[in-house]
Amino acid sequence: MCIRDRDTTTVWSTEQILEKIWLGEIQLSVCDDKIISLYRRYFPELFTLFPVSEPEPVGWIFRNNAYDLKRYSEKWFNRLENSGYLDELIAKNFGYYEVFDYFDIRTFHWRIDSRLPLYRDLFEKAGKRYNIPWTLLAAQSYQESHWNSKAKSPTGVRGLMMLTQATAEIVGVEDRLDPAESIFGGARYLSWIIDRIPESVQPNDRLLFALAAYNVGMGHLSDARKLAVEKGKSPDSWHDLKTVLPLLSQPGYYTKLEYGYARGMEPVRYVDRIINYRDILDRYMQSSNNTIADSVHASDQ
Repeated sequence: MCIRDRDTTTVWSTEQILEKIWLGEIQLSVCDDKIISLYRRYFPELFTLFPVSEPEPVGWIFRNNAYDLKRYSEKWFNRLENSGYLDELIAKNFGYYEVFDYFDIRTFHWRIDSRLPLYRDLFEKAGKRYNIPWTLLAAQSYQESHWNSKAKSPTGVRGLMMLTQATAEIVGVEDRLDPAESIFGGARYLSWIIDRIPESVQPNDRLLFALAAYNVGMGHLSDARKLAVEKGKSPDSWHDLKTVLPLLSQPGYYTKLEYGYARGMEPVRYVDRIINYRDILDRYMQSSNNTIADSVHASDQ
C-alpha cells in the first residue's frame, strides 16, 4: 500500500501512512488486517473500524500463457514447504503479531523515553563487549525487570537482569542491584549460554535458544531438543522447538526426561515477548536516527 501526496512528489509507504493516521494527520485508510496487527506494536492506538470485504486468501497471479513459470513456482513452493523453511519464514515475520497487550505496549513506549536513557549506555557497552545486539539485551532486561534496577522477586532473583545468587556468583557479580554489574553480568551469562548452543543451530535461532535457556535452563533445553527428535521435528529450529517445550510440563513426557518437569510454556512466552520488545525498540531507534538525520539535512539547506 502506498499513496502519492497530490501536492508534492512524495510517495508514502504503508508504515508512513499508518504513522500519519496514528499522529492524527490522516483520518483513515484501507489496510490489510495483518499489517495493522503488525504495526500496532509501533503505533498502539491504531485500530480497525470495520471490514471492507470478506477474508480472502493471498494468491499469485500469472499470465494465461505463463505455464512454465506457474509449474516452476509450484515446485519452488513445494520444496519450500516440505523443507519446513516456509513455516520458519512465516514464524519469523508474522509469529509475533498476535503478541499485543495495549497497556503493556503503551507502557513500554513510555519507558523507552523515561527509563531506558538511564541504562542505554551500559546496554550498548555490554552488547559490544559480548557481541550481542544491545537492543536485544535491553529488551531482555525489560522483560525481566521493566528496567527497574531495584527489582526483586519472591524467588530471590534481583536487579535489571534478575540474576539468581548462583548465577551472579558464576559471572562475578557482587551486587545484583548495581545497574552496571547486573547488565554486564547478564550479558556475560547470555554469552556463556550462546557459546554452549550447538553450532548446528543457525545464528538467529542460537540467540532464541539462548534466551530460552536463560529462562528455563540448559538442561531442560537439551531435553526439549531430544524430544523434538523423537517427534520428528528439527532440534535446531526454534520454530519446531517452541512447539515441543510446552510438553515438558506434561507427565507423559517429563517423567521420561533427564531433567524432569519444567513449565515449558514460560520460555516460549519469554522469548516471544523479548523479540516483540526488541522489534519495537529497533524501530524506535531507526525512527529516532531518521529524525536526527532529517534535522541535520534541514539545517544544511
